[in-house]
Order: sequence, then structure tokens, then C-alpha cells
Amino acid sequence: MKTRSILKKDFNQISNLWMENLNNDIFAILGKKVILTYLHSFKKDKSNFGFVIENKNKIFAFLLYGKDQKIIRKIISHNFLNILFKPVSLLIKVQFRKIKIFFNVMIFYILSKFSKDLDEIDTELLYICVKKNKTGLGLGKKIVQDSFKLKKKFFQKNMVKVKTLKETPKNIVFYQKLNFKIKRVFLGRVYLII
Repeated sequence: MKTRSILKKDFNQISNLWMENLNNDIFAILGKKVILTYLHSFKKDKSNFGFVIENKNKIFAFLLYGKDQKIIRKIISHNFLNILFKPVSLLIKVQFRKIKIFFNVMIFYILSKFSKDLDEIDTELLYICVKKNKTGLGLGKKIVQDSFKLKKKFFQKNMVKVKTLKETPKNIVFYQKLNFKIKRVFLGRVYLII
């Protein structure tokens, strides 16, 4: 399996992987169209970069680094009605867990605007995803370590932050094994830096 930079041609596979494996993520809840919008906006910003692990043109993992505040604002403005009515459609479908996630993310997004901690660190590990039937094989560790090698000069000069849910201790341990250090806990999220 080979790690390489993300290309535009990968977006469909990445969005499918995102929908299947990060199905409790806010963008997955909002749908594939929103994920594709995110990916196109992500790729347009030259300060963002990402990687995939592939074998025989099939993507098994992806990793995104960068800044996504502009992307999130664009998604909110372009999908405002969808976002506004999403809780109603989730309620009709009796998807209470997704309703809880939706409101948790919205509240966090609003309240985090008032928190300036870690703003000095521009780059964030935004997303990491490994295909469910490939977890436990070390692909998550591989893609992060390969990204450090492929962008060695960048990582020598820049700090990177990542946030994960406090309720997912295995994620926290995963990042700590990759030398990330806990910097802060805020609204149920643990911020780590490297």
C-alpha cells in the first residue's frame, strides 16, 4: 500500500469512505454533496494538504491537514436551509444520536469562536479516516508517519494541532503514541499538539 498526496480525482472515493466510516461526523450527517463541497474548497486553499493510502487505485485511508474555518463558513452559507432543517429530518427518521451530535457540533462551533487558545497554531490535522474493514492494521499510524516524511520540511518548521472527543480515549492514545501532547480540554474536546 502506497501513501501519496490527494488528487481531485480521489474526491468521490474519499467522500464514500467519509460517509461509510465517519458516519457520525457532522458533514456525513449533512450528506455526500456537502462533503464534496468541503473537499473542493479544501483543495483550492494551497495551505491545505492531504494524503491517501491506496492499493490498485482503491483508497483505504485519507488524512487532511490545514485550516477549515473558511470552508465551514462557505458550507454554512451555501447550505443554510439544509442545516436549519436537518434536525427536523433526523427527528422524523428517529435518529436521536445524530441529532445529539448535530447540536453538540453547532454549540461547539459557536462557543469556540470565543476561545482563542491554540490560535497561534495555523495547521490542524482535520480528518483522518481508515476504511472500517482495514482498521487495526496500522494504516492510521502509517498515513500520519508517512505524511511527516513526505512533508518533512513543513513539519520541522510548523506545529500542528488536532482535536478529538474526550469520550474517545483510544483516539487520544493514538495521537499520544505519535508524539502529540495534550494541550487543552475544551467543551468535551481534547486538543493535542506536535
